[in-house]
Amino acid sequence: MAVNRVAEFRHARGLTQEQAARAAGLTLTGWRWIEQGKRTPSVATAARIAAALDVTIDDLFC
Repeated sequence: MAVNRVAEFRHARGLTQEQAARAAGLTLTGWRWIEQGKRTPSVATAARIAAALDVTIDDLFC
């Protein structure tokens, strides 16, 4: 099972959820749901999250 490391990378970069969501073009609620594992992002959204955090999709979800 894949592990969601979005929050880990966000914290490491010193970003708030709001800052990271804005950088990825997501709503704050959407970002929170992804971090909490309540929603699985599409490939396109995962790519935007990875770009906002300067990591690969594999880094985030593998």
